[in-house]
Amino acid sequence: MKSICLIFTVLFLTVLFSCEEDKIDYGLGEYYEEIATVLNDSAYLLDANISVVNTNAYRRGEKSPEAGKRVLLMYSYTNMEIPPYDRAVIVHSVSELSTGELKLVGRKDIDSLRADPLRLESIWLGSRYLNMQFYLNFKSEVHSVGLFTDSIGLHKDTVHIYFKHDSNNDPPGYPVHSFLSFNLGKVLGNPEKKKILSVKVKSDNYVDEIYEFVY
Repeated sequence: MKSICLIFTVLFLTVLFSCEEDKIDYGLGEYYEEIATVLNDSAYLLDANISVVNTNAYRRGEKSPEAGKRVLLMYSYTNMEIPPYDRAVIVHSVSELSTGELKLVGRKDIDSLRADPLRLESIWLGSRYLNMQFYLNFKSEVHSVGLFTDSIGLHKDTVHIYFKHDSNNDPPGYPVHSFLSFNLGKVLGNPEKKKILSVKVKSDNYVDEIYEFVY
């Protein structure tokens, strides 16, 4: 089942901050940092379903990730109004993230996949995306990850989801910080706040940790 596990390669990002609209104060006012979806060259949709448009001409002139991409967005608010967008912001940095999708496979296939440990820093639900921030012990081999569920529980109140990490037998190296964003919508549809998502992740002490979200 190796081919199932290699959903996408983790893109490593050296990022100094957490996300989920964290406030950061450098003495020049409040900055925010969170994951968003690109709408166009200058606009982004936050996971709270708030659209923001960039008023920073320098940043607008830079090449932006294409529409639909997930990014880590650092910005600050302005007092301007630029309809049809909800808020006008000054974008200070944009970093494209590794993204994947929840995959629907058989339960036996899920059980056959490797689940190497990692150090999870945070995991949260934003709109139809499951976002993760973690550290991998990386040296030289490509690591692969995937998010899986089977069809048995899709129509029940609780959907069981499994995060799988394959280190490809990478020898001990050094911790690398990364973000991931998984689109749940193609399998689960749009959030209706009617289901419980039970997400299993193997932690760095080899314990299966369970995280629950209302979807």
